[in-house]
Amino acid sequence: MVGVDPVGPGSRPSAASKVIATESEVRQFRVHMKRVLRAARGLPIEAIAQVLAGPLAMRHALIGVSRHGRPVLERYGVSLSRQFAYLVHDYFVGSRPDDFYMYRLFLPAHRRMRSRHLPFSRIVVMQQYLADLAGSSDYSLLSSKSKFAIKCAEHGLPTVSVLAEFVEGNAKPLSIALPHRDLFSKPSDLMLGLGTALWRWGGSGNYVHAASGESLSGPDLSTRLAEQSRSSPAYGGSGSIILQEKVSNHRSMLGALTSGGLATVRVVTCRTPQGDVDILPPVIRMPIGDAIADNFAQGGLAAPIDADTGRISAPAIHKDKRLGISTFTQHPTTGLVFEGFQVPFWPVVLELAARAHNVFSTMRFVGWDIAILDQSPVLLEGNALWDSDLTVLPHRIGISDTQFIPYYNHHLKELLEKSFELPPGSETARIE
Repeated sequence: MVGVDPVGPGSRPSAASKVIATESEVRQFRVHMKRVLRAARGLPIEAIAQVLAGPLAMRHALIGVSRHGRPVLERYGVSLSRQFAYLVHDYFVGSRPDDFYMYRLFLPAHRRMRSRHLPFSRIVVMQQYLADLAGSSDYSLLSSKSKFAIKCAEHGLPTVSVLAEFVEGNAKPLSIALPHRDLFSKPSDLMLGLGTALWRWGGSGNYVHAASGESLSGPDLSTRLAEQSRSSPAYGGSGSIILQEKVSNHRSMLGALTSGGLATVRVVTCRTPQGDVDILPPVIRMPIGDAIADNFAQGGLAAPIDADTGRISAPAIHKDKRLGISTFTQHPTTGLVFEGFQVPFWPVVLELAARAHNVFSTMRFVGWDIAILDQSPVLLEGNALWDSDLTVLPHRIGISDTQFIPYYNHHLKELLEKSFELPPGSETARIE
């Protein structure tokens, strides 16, 4: 059921910290952000951007109003001219049309909070800069699903094992006996569910591609994936592909939060100034219909989890091509009422996220994707660059309403004092 609620801006962390950024800390972060963005662009591009700022602001405003203006006018009564004026104004503080409509920055109450709004497009640059500045040895491990799985296995962290990896036309290992079960193939170094494919076990020695219906034997499937790893990747990345068994959610989640595709919990862990592990507000992502992936950026649902209890605490949200964000009180496929649903194994989920952060200890912030199976939670992957919108939008807050900014300011200051500054943008940004 679709609602109309507006969306606005130790060894185990027991709950998300109640710390939020002060106005002074937000201003300090903006100063850092301005410096980093200027350095990343370089002086020539920065000068061009300044000259073209006015025309670009008008262009972005026209794009936003053409996509979302009339539905917003009909639902909220905000005129097209006012939306246009707001979009032009907000361009100069980094807000783009998608951001403007997702956070409902056209509503009067949200306009008053605009000074604290920080768009994801800027936050991810700051995440990248901090990782570069720290020279984190774990960054590359988190950037590769195969390397990530190896380190998890070495440290006893439960994860989904990699059956094989295909790199530049070669399989590792060379001889693969595939299990008679459903399998997933996915790029090793891409996010957002891009390039993911489900291969269903056909029961007669073949694996059937869930989308196209194509049927391949085990050897033919290995050959196909090896060939794909040799060709130019459709979505960027190295071209490396991994193959894993498909896993299924805990029985209490099947038929409730999902009709079959995997639902996952996102827990962003933070290193506190005192050296402990804290978490940002957790969320759960869920697929709709027969989708094989739950990615929020690809049309999945996201609902907030109360960090103390592990219960879903409010209706879910979904990216909406008309309004920016839609709200669902019930799952549109299963009919489950979201609010109050108990996520199983919740203390274990938090313990696993904290353990993982202590294993990948050179990172200050990591976004963990955790699947909850019948036996226990398992790590799917860790994201060095994580989607701040996914973290805060389901909770109806902004990133400045969490402890991210004060923690970030602390770590940046500490690293700069060590005089270990690296040029921003030395790694290619990868986002989930």
